[in-house]
Amino acid sequence: MHEVNVRRLLVGLVLAIFACFSGAAFAFSVSASFSPGSIPVNGATRLTFTLYNNAGVAGTGVAFTDTLPAGLVIATPNGLDGNCLGTITANSGTTTISLSGGSIPGAGLSCEIFLNIIGTTAGQYTNTTSAITSTNEGTGAAGTANLTVTAPVLTIQKTGPGNVYAGNNVTYTIVVGNTGNGAATNVMLTDPTPAGLTFVSATPPCTSGFPCNLATLNAPGTVTVTATYNIATTATGSITNIASVQSDQTAATNASASTGTGPVPIPTPALGLRGLLLLGLTMLLGGVYWKRRQAAACRY
Repeated sequence: MHEVNVRRLLVGLVLAIFACFSGAAFAFSVSASFSPGSIPVNGATRLTFTLYNNAGVAGTGVAFTDTLPAGLVIATPNGLDGNCLGTITANSGTTTISLSGGSIPGAGLSCEIFLNIIGTTAGQYTNTTSAITSTNEGTGAAGTANLTVTAPVLTIQKTGPGNVYAGNNVTYTIVVGNTGNGAATNVMLTDPTPAGLTFVSATPPCTSGFPCNLATLNAPGTVTVTATYNIATTATGSITNIASVQSDQTAATNASASTGTGPVPIPTPALGLRGLLLLGLTMLLGGVYWKRRQAAACRY
């Protein structure tokens, strides 16, 4: 009798241990992912939640919530879809996604929820759901997904000579750069011709003048354009030439260069050897004549 009781005790202990470890396997879990994992500012990505069933029975009353980090919002339209049943809430323009009363099929199976997300601010984002819960198998693991939202940062520099005579040409150099972490698309370079200047030419892609489209500028990257103008013969004072650049992702950024102007100089002819000899002889004769005048004045 004592031996039977010992056997029952051992069997009960084994069953208890098995129940403890198998109970851990009865958890549900949720994973999250963004596709693509990198988007430009105001670009869209697909957020997918996959709910796994590691239990021996179908999950019922399944629920979880996901509050997106600041800088991410649910798109309009939200593109919501899935097969987890229950009630899925994901209102466009908001940041909260939730499932209640969901159902996960039997052991080893899963269900999914999809929706579109917009990245409104550049940065690195880690999105973590709440723990998944159920009415028949308790609480399971949460899910985490990472997303990068990129943005260009456009810069512009403009340089030119400090002084140029009126009537001559002046050339300015414009350098447009992207120091951000994302491509800038439809990059427009504007350089209005100020009074006193006449556009002459510019290097590609601005050969036809301004504004001109620099197309897409990847990061990091630069584009250099030189523009030549003719200064009016009547121009005086300082002429300020302002250029600006903007793209689909960025507002206008300005840069300027100022050039001082002056009257057209009177050309001075170059003297050859003969001219130098004549100039020297003229100065010598003039000196002799001046000394004689002074000597004659002294006698009186």
